[in-house]
Amino acid sequence: MMRITRFFSLLFLFSNTVAAGALHPLCLDRFTDPEKSSSAGTSTSTMTSLDLRACQKQYAHLNFDQKSPWLASFNATRTNTETSQEESETLPVFAAYHIIGQMENEQVLVNYAVSYGGSGTFSFGFLFKGLSLDTFPNLDDALAGKKRSANLELIKNFSGGDRCFGGITDMRIEAPDKVSVTRNMTPYKLVSLGVPDNQRTKRYGDLPDCARCCIGEFTEIIDLNGQSELLEVRLTGTRLEQGTDRSEQQACLAGLIGAGNKNLILNRKQLEDLQASYRTDCF
Repeated sequence: MMRITRFFSLLFLFSNTVAAGALHPLCLDRFTDPEKSSSAGTSTSTMTSLDLRACQKQYAHLNFDQKSPWLASFNATRTNTETSQEESETLPVFAAYHIIGQMENEQVLVNYAVSYGGSGTFSFGFLFKGLSLDTFPNLDDALAGKKRSANLELIKNFSGGDRCFGGITDMRIEAPDKVSVTRNMTPYKLVSLGVPDNQRTKRYGDLPDCARCCIGEFTEIIDLNGQSELLEVRLTGTRLEQGTDRSEQQACLAGLIGAGNKNLILNRKQLEDLQASYRTDCF
């Protein structure tokens, strides 16, 4: 069933030409606020609505690439000489979006990635109202002629983060009202995923939990009402196998997973069993 729904979403995507060149990637950055990201790497949004006319006009002098009908990216190294020093210091150095497709009520799912300099690369998932796949090629004309609303409205924010801190690696439309979201995970996230805060032990903190500490990915099915269900966890174990200064908990978890066991896939029940074994055997 999963294979069928994913094929349907891809078929839907390719059957609708989405010329994204008229929408500037920096307009989507208005919906992010990485400075307010939590320690787990989840993101919040600072606004829910945007005037597309004003935003397009503001960034008209900043060039961006349209790599395909549904993918566009901006890079600060390619900005023209009209860019002021003040603007260069406040804008992202890189921003890109990928239009995934249309869901119920003509809402459009978008994946967005951005870097503000340094090593951090943040990823986000947005569901917008005000983007029409049919009118994207004529976006500027549509706005000028007031053929439709000039407002871009955020309907739902799918939390992401910085690389291993919950960074989104894949998003798919599974049904008109359901999305699958795959995020990176750290060893700490592995043992704490789905565990209430009051049931987590203090020694969970002995496990790696950083933007470069990827141990694998987890995928959730999320409906538009906010209900989520864990689909699977995929592990590589790479970070647990490296280094000679591992904590006892780190070494113990590596043993539970299997030192050389690559690409281990766990369903929800198997994950819960692993977490129970960690609490029993590693303390």
